[in-house]
Amino acid sequence: MKETISITKPNLTIKEKENILYTIGQKYRETRLRLNLAESEQPYSLSGIGFRYDRQYLHRIDESLRVCTIRTQLIIRNEFLEISEDHWYETYFTSYAWVRERRKAVLEFFAVLDLGTN
Repeated sequence: MKETISITKPNLTIKEKENILYTIGQKYRETRLRLNLAESEQPYSLSGIGFRYDRQYLHRIDESLRVCTIRTQLIIRNEFLEISEDHWYETYFTSYAWVRERRKAVLEFFAVLDLGTN
């Protein structure tokens, strides 16, 4: 009997999920910047396959975020996808609520992205 080996690690910790979201956010910002620069320099050159993949990547992230709750959208956008001021969350959450809501947002967005991990 042949054993199936999974290349994805099941049951990632919350910290591992956050690290993945930080990486996704960095790629998101780089991709958005690349598209904005290309569009401003040569708007007609955006038909290449690389730009198509860039647009698909941004679309997947944006659409996944749109499915989430408003609170999760606020947290994911400000904490992972955009560069925000330090302690931006203090306007919206107490310290205790921030830890709880951030964790819930990470879990919700991660589930919506459906990256093949639990």
